[in-house]
Amino acid sequence: MRLLFFTDSHLRSATPPGRTDSYPRSLKKKFEIIKRIKDKEKVDVILCGGDVFDRPTPAFGFTSGIHKDF
Repeated sequence: MRLLFFTDSHLRSATPPGRTDSYPRSLKKKFEIIKRIKDKEKVDVILCGGDVFDRPTPAFGFTSGIHKDF
């Protein structure tokens, strides 16, 4: 069984202070990289070993969009 492990993405719906890039685009790119690795390495299971979201109760609209990317 092949595992892909990543940690502490700390996703949030608003751009963090001090970021100069496009935060939503950056997030999407990071998940595309995870997906590419999964496909290339024929990963069976993806594990997140840390905080997925930055807050305990993220906005529903934001979480549903992230869910679609997964």
